[in-house]
Amino acid sequence: MKKLILSFLVAPLLLISQPSFTVTDSNGDFWESASLLAEGKTIVVTFFSPSETCWPSANHITKLSEAYNSYYMCNDLFFIQVAQWGNEYTTTNFVEQFGNPYIPAVVGYNQGQELTMAWLDWGLLYAYETW
Repeated sequence: MKKLILSFLVAPLLLISQPSFTVTDSNGDFWESASLLAEGKTIVVTFFSPSETCWPSANHITKLSEAYNSYYMCNDLFFIQVAQWGNEYTTTNFVEQFGNPYIPAVVGYNQGQELTMAWLDWGLLYAYETW
């Protein structure tokens, strides 16, 4: 009986929408989280601030690149990096300097800033977080 009651309490939580995205990366490729999840992929999203003086973001992008290099052959994972701000030049240079240009990057002023702000409602605190 306890399991049944617990099921009724937890079930509504599963219906609450989760953070999602529909974006075009710096290469012009379109990505939609709902489609990726429907394919059975686990999505790894990293938010960063493309400033050379932001060492946490630089460290975060470097660590994402290391994870990508270790697991890119796994078809169940999808990596994407989102700039909190910055134009295409700033975002691309930051990713090339500290990260991996093969990981899709969302330009800050195009869509990244809007996506970052939308995820604040879900608990995003800093520009250098991975979800």
